[in-house]
Amino acid sequence: MFSRRETVEIIDKLIELTQHQNIQWHEQEPYNYMRSQDSRIDVLYVCNYINRNLRVYKKDFKYYLDDVQYTWDYEIVVEFVNDIGASAGSFPKTPNALDLYKAIQFQNPQIKNFYNDLFSQ
Repeated sequence: MFSRRETVEIIDKLIELTQHQNIQWHEQEPYNYMRSQDSRIDVLYVCNYINRNLRVYKKDFKYYLDDVQYTWDYEIVVEFVNDIGASAGSFPKTPNALDLYKAIQFQNPQIKNFYNDLFSQ
């Protein structure tokens, strides 16, 4: 297993590779088993880099304050997946995982084109 420091370095490298277009992420619908009344995932981002399948997603979940009251919270999950899409192991949680998620989202052509159009006027 990776140490927290190693994981931060790995995630930083993935951010850099994503920003320089060396990794192309693709959107995928979440699997049914990933959804419940207490959690939701809107989209999965997947890629294959150095012959390894990676998946990144934002998981919103209910954080219960007591038996009835809850608030929504989230976590960014970065994991290896096998060829059929099952998790083969998650990276430890790090604060820079959100930066990776945002870098991946920025690769979306609609978002990227909006920025380009906005600043070209």
